[in-house]
Amino acid sequence: MWEGTGGTPRSPSCGCPPGGRYDRCGAISRRRPDDAATAGAENRARVGGGLIPPARAAHRGGRGAASGNALPVFPRDVRVRGTAVPLAGVRETVICSAMADEDVPYPVSVVFSLRREQTAPLLRTMRSQHVLPALSYTWGSEQAYVALLHEAGTPLAVLDVPSPRWKEGLEQRVRVLSRISSVMVLVPDHTESADLLLAGATNVVPRDTPAKELGSRIAAERRWLDMRPPPRRSATNPLDYGLLRPQQCSQQVLFDILCSAERPWCCHDLCLILGTAEEPMRRRALQARIARLEERLMPYGVSIDCTTQWGRTTYRGFVDEAGRR
Repeated sequence: MWEGTGGTPRSPSCGCPPGGRYDRCGAISRRRPDDAATAGAENRARVGGGLIPPARAAHRGGRGAASGNALPVFPRDVRVRGTAVPLAGVRETVICSAMADEDVPYPVSVVFSLRREQTAPLLRTMRSQHVLPALSYTWGSEQAYVALLHEAGTPLAVLDVPSPRWKEGLEQRVRVLSRISSVMVLVPDHTESADLLLAGATNVVPRDTPAKELGSRIAAERRWLDMRPPPRRSATNPLDYGLLRPQQCSQQVLFDILCSAERPWCCHDLCLILGTAEEPMRRRALQARIARLEERLMPYGVSIDCTTQWGRTTYRGFVDEAGRR
């Protein structure tokens, strides 16, 4: 293809003009010796400088790549329905789509599980319906309680009961959870729903309901709650609230629960909602937490209004030195 010592180019036998890596007919054109040396030096600089690992260059480019005379050719675009789309644009589209999915509000605020590893398959099945969050919380999660207590509208919590093992005491769990949020209960087969509805559940649905039907029922529950007036919030002054609210998360939950109390809280109910799925909080632990909270509020002239009778302590919220709530 090259003639003479001066390197005068001659057209290939196929008639395609030389230039670039490939001729129009698909035949590989050769370079001049000086061009090949220059390209090899550039390639070796790129490989040695860390832009392309030598091992990868040798693997992707064969013997020529290992010697520095050739580099792997990476695609800069993909074809979508016959149209070339730059990879950078595809990457940005995927990232924006994922961020948009995270910003979509779900009808359900929080999913509580009495056994998270058994609730995970249900969440994966319901992912296509876009009604349940991707993660669940264990019973007693402080982060979940704070999210429900600070919900702008009417919160909706789903309580998943994975097995009949958790039927005992389920009515009490529904009763205390319904004090801070509307509760929809997912129960195993052959579970009596009347007692749960009397305890305060807004709906009781078998957890093996088909995904599409369960998603429709959750969406219908959300629409029904949106038609109702929002729950009455505490009348605490926002400035006083920010000043009195503790910094520790466990104390914040207790403070928020007592602030939002529309009726007195029994010590047994507080032990149940602040405990774990396995057992409620001990009364001594609750009393110690109450004592620490009172020490935090004492410099501001605020105390916890509580009464003790027949071995049961009832908490009515906060009062100041003048006895005002």
